[in-house]
Amino acid sequence: MQKIVYIALIGLFLGVVLDLLIDRAPIRPVALIWPGVIIAWLGWRQLLGLEVPDLARLVLVWFVGAFVFDRLLALRTAEIVAPTMVLVAGIGMSAIAMIGTAASLSQLAAAVAAATGGFLLWNWPRQRYPFSMAALFGAASALFGVGATIVLFTRASSLALAILLLIFVAGSIRDRLPLCSKPVWGPIAFGAIAAITALLAIAVAFFVAPGSTDY
Repeated sequence: MQKIVYIALIGLFLGVVLDLLIDRAPIRPVALIWPGVIIAWLGWRQLLGLEVPDLARLVLVWFVGAFVFDRLLALRTAEIVAPTMVLVAGIGMSAIAMIGTAASLSQLAAAVAAATGGFLLWNWPRQRYPFSMAALFGAASALFGVGATIVLFTRASSLALAILLLIFVAGSIRDRLPLCSKPVWGPIAFGAIAAITALLAIAVAFFVAPGSTDY
């Protein structure tokens, strides 16, 4: 748990460095390697255990993290799409962790969502501040750190968390979605569509949770 704070701070520091070196920084390689470093630090016991199922899971989670960072980087300048994805994913992850009886991790995911929501409020109905590398790497590192911890160390539904990845897929096809080309209503429309994916993931987490029929 305590590592997540350091992961967020290191991610923030990396983002600041990339902001300062924006024209000559190896952004894509950093976005690929950094999730692997997070996974290695969080799952070092599984890594050293050299069990094939554990190693496969670590590699899969690494690829998921690289995908999330890649999508956020690709859409960083598309109005407020990137922070909207972080917000909705954070809310969904918080609910999934709570259903999976991981209350502390649920609170951390909710904190990421709340911070990103505050940023979004300052950028609607028109964008006032860019989603800098510092904001992107800080938020994405915290979100991925929480998500990886949920997958590796809790009983929360990995399937539900996988469904949340559709939020980042939706970001890639945003321009084809209804109303999303409108400056004022576009962010709300995209957020609502992304929220449908989060609700689906939460529903899956609820129905596959142990003892869910007792609720």
